Amino acid sequence: MIIIDGNKRKKNAVSLKVITHEVRDAINKGAIPTQFVEAVIKGKHRTATWIEWYPLAEFRKNNPGVRI
Repeated sequence: MIIIDGNKRKKNAVSLKVITHEVRDAINKGAIPTQFVEAVIKGKHRTATWIEWYPLAEFRKNNPGVRI
């Protein structure tokens, strides 16, 4: 499936998954659970794949018709 990343570029995603990651809070010295979309991306010219992470809110804004 084709998705749009944070830089408005089209990428070919093989799979999508929502994950929760603890982001460090510098003010309160704790951790805040934050949701991200983990996308396995397939290259255009090779068969190589790699993983990219996008904040969930940003991903939904850039890809309104994509189901996760």
